[in-house]
Amino acid sequence: MSEDGAKPSDSEGHRLQSHWTIWFEKRRTGQAFEAPPPMESTDGGIKSDKGLSQRQYEQNLQKIGGFDTLESFWSYYSHLKRPSQLDAFSSYHVFRDETTPTWENYSQGGHWLVTMKKPVGQDDRLNRLWEQLLYALIGEEFEDPLVVGIVVQVRSKEDVLSVWLSDKAPKFRVGEKLKQILHLGPSTVIEYKNNASSIKDGTGIRNAQAYKIAEEKKKKQPEKTEKT
Repeated sequence: MSEDGAKPSDSEGHRLQSHWTIWFEKRRTGQAFEAPPPMESTDGGIKSDKGLSQRQYEQNLQKIGGFDTLESFWSYYSHLKRPSQLDAFSSYHVFRDETTPTWENYSQGGHWLVTMKKPVGQDDRLNRLWEQLLYALIGEEFEDPLVVGIVVQVRSKEDVLSVWLSDKAPKFRVGEKLKQILHLGPSTVIEYKNNASSIKDGTGIRNAQAYKIAEEKKKKQPEKTEKT
């Protein structure tokens, strides 16, 4: 939203290939950032043993606004705090169209994860990598409509970038592209988790599978590694 509260117009400007929506999430006091394994609630829904349900998660989400031109993107982005300026247990989500970014809405897909520990003085790295990923997303550098969004999660001891897919078919190609976009070395391990698994265990990060993604030109299969 612009400073005067008016929604920017998408009627003119440099048109993007897709419409995107920016979301902000801030966990409330007492809510875990990663929900424990889910259990049945009294009304038949799913909730964690700390009471964080899908409904509560969606209530924590704030829709900042949508854009489909470069100009409207900048009208939002220029007024947002950078990830390093956010409080712990906050996150930004940028997704295609206006679909709410939940595991349930993309249950056939999954998400790649890049986890970064919090060394002192490395705030600029998080901001830089998030920007690189964001520009690649809206610029369609993944070259696949099954890439539906990205997330940056600010935590107390680490930060997490993730790329979401609506279908797991292109996951290794997307994982390779993710490493290229972020200029991650060939030995860098990234993680992947199916959204169906996240629905079952109530977490988007724990129990993810670690991989080393070989460069396409080397004609190697992705190497699965053990998590440490």
